[in-house]
Amino acid sequence: MVRDCVYFPKKIRKGKKWAISVPITDKLKWYLERYEAPESGYLFPSPRNPQKPISYEAVYKYMKDAAAKAGLGHHKIATHSGRRSLITHLHENGVSLKTIQGITGHRH
Repeated sequence: MVRDCVYFPKKIRKGKKWAISVPITDKLKWYLERYEAPESGYLFPSPRNPQKPISYEAVYKYMKDAAAKAGLGHHKIATHSGRRSLITHLHENGVSLKTIQGITGHRH
């Protein structure tokens, strides 16, 4: 069942004192409703050991390689870059600060 938001309890939010619910777009909901998750194992298994999840280091390397192939290797790309870009794009497109705070979990 796909819901209208993703819930992040405070216990998984790196010491944050509150939980947040992030709304999802209709397009993302459409994709999630059609997605067929694997019945066992990890969604992103390690290329070296499918019995374990992919490591942060491997994700970071894939991301840096993809940025280089896209001609963005000269930029400071990090795993947090997508989050910062999302916030910037939402703000530039007139999304209210209250909505952005709700999505990102920022209080100020």
